[in-house]
Amino acid sequence: MENVKKIFANLAKTLLFVGLMVIIGFLLNYSWKALPFAKNINRLISEGFTIVVVLVLYYLFMVKWSKIPFSKLNIFPSSQRFSLLGYGILIGFALLIAVFFIIKSLGAISISALENLNITHSVFILFITMLFAAIWEEVAFRGCILQMLSESVGIHPSCIIVASSFGLLHCLSPLSSPQIVISTFMSGMLLGYAYFYAGNLYLPIGIHFGWNFLNSLLFSGKLYNVEYLNNALAGTKNPEQGMVAIVMTGMAAACLAVLYVHKNRRTQFITEAQHAKRDRKY
Repeated sequence: MENVKKIFANLAKTLLFVGLMVIIGFLLNYSWKALPFAKNINRLISEGFTIVVVLVLYYLFMVKWSKIPFSKLNIFPSSQRFSLLGYGILIGFALLIAVFFIIKSLGAISISALENLNITHSVFILFITMLFAAIWEEVAFRGCILQMLSESVGIHPSCIIVASSFGLLHCLSPLSSPQIVISTFMSGMLLGYAYFYAGNLYLPIGIHFGWNFLNSLLFSGKLYNVEYLNNALAGTKNPEQGMVAIVMTGMAAACLAVLYVHKNRRTQFITEAQHAKRDRKY
């Protein structure tokens, strides 16, 4: 009975946190445009402010309410974690580049460079903005919601539930569509298993940032003129809406799920072997 009460309390905390994140997402989507600066500066300020809000929520929900030490977030830097961040960025880049070349080779997109570009400042602002967005989204969805849910319903169901909420939250995106919800659900599955596989947020932050940053560079219209010729394969405004991106992200998520299961089984096997050795000793 005590265990059942704990599960329901944990689920209630999770739902409350999700509700607050929906409100924050709504405010983020509609309030940053009202700031009195250039559009990209407004977005940067908004994403930076959201990081602070999400860290405060993490402290209230996880540290104060659940009595989980802040160190459990595994956010403090180390050489190993920075390596995971780098691997994550490479995975995000590789996924988007693969999507780009596939839709290009299928004739689903036409792309041509703009002339007289002066984008150094814009690219720097974009870099910081995408990094801030990846940090707060991963702290919220993987560091808080996924961690709380996994303690109640288990690893695999929690990945599905959090990926679903991650997809539905993107209904607030300017690119909102059923395809975006499916695409971000697949991304949520990928990032969820990346979190459990790595044991910290650096790998999913890297994947999230790598994909979003390169996606914004290639398909935002700041560097290239982009024409979508096949909406089913390449989307109407962004490849995230297309079947190629959905399939590629789903395959990457499946690969990381297999890697996590293999690693978990190996860890269990080693632990059991160590226990057996210790028992024989005594």
